[in-house]
Amino acid sequence: MHWLTRRLKELKKSKRQLALLLNVHPTRMNDLEKGDWKFQVTHIKKTAKFLEFEKEAFLDFIAGDISESELWNYQPRICVSQEEFNLLKAIKEVLKKDQ
Repeated sequence: MHWLTRRLKELKKSKRQLALLLNVHPTRMNDLEKGDWKFQVTHIKKTAKFLEFEKEAFLDFIAGDISESELWNYQPRICVSQEEFNLLKAIKEVLKKDQ
């Protein structure tokens, strides 16, 4: 099963809905699956949101930098502020002293 069909089935969405969102003819989705058409740059962000993928991971997948499996299992990196990092570091030091 093509990745697009698989994802749409998981989300209970249709190719037609995606085509309407992207303002392309619905047959483009079949062309995409056959490899006869590719998403345009302007479609990437909208498609990622519609398919409920992280934008960065979806872009990496479309670019061929990650596999389908990596796309499905992608976990976004958690970013912490410097203040949060310092607090975590201080807690770690306190816990070390208690051991």
